[in-house]
Amino acid sequence: MSGSRLRVRMVLNARIHREDGSYWADVAELPGVFASGVTFTELREALGEAVALTLDVPEDAVTIPVVERLEAGDRRIAVAA
Repeated sequence: MSGSRLRVRMVLNARIHREDGSYWADVAELPGVFASGVTFTELREALGEAVALTLDVPEDAVTIPVVERLEAGDRRIAVAA
């Protein structure tokens, strides 16, 4: 199997926070991995990049679900990598 790559599916939990008009998140299973953004879209992009860099996988291997609306307070979302 020369050149093939093993694909493993894992689900990570991102804790989303909203403070002072912007978002930040950390990943419970990956200590030290966090991201921030003024909008939730910016946060999703930054979080995907941070997870991909940490796991040494392509960014398109990380899926962060689209959330229509986030309420105040901490929220968890599943991140597939």
